[in-house]
Amino acid sequence: MNARNLVINFLQGKGVDTTRLTDNDLLMRHIQSIDFMELIVTAEAEIGRELDLESVQIEEVSSLGGFVAWLEKV
Repeated sequence: MNARNLVINFLQGKGVDTTRLTDNDLLMRHIQSIDFMELIVTAEAEIGRELDLESVQIEEVSSLGGFVAWLEKV
């Protein structure tokens, strides 16, 4: 799985212009919290298992780069 492509494709599907996004951009500036949960479910479907949300701090996954890095570790 390419975590970055998964996230970028998801954001584009939500109408986000991803051409100017940097790793420091906060996801919640571009999508609603329900969309963030949908992104989690989408990633779980791609990976084929549930993600351990209890072991992650929201600050770690709130930015584009942080979320991608977290997905790459799981």
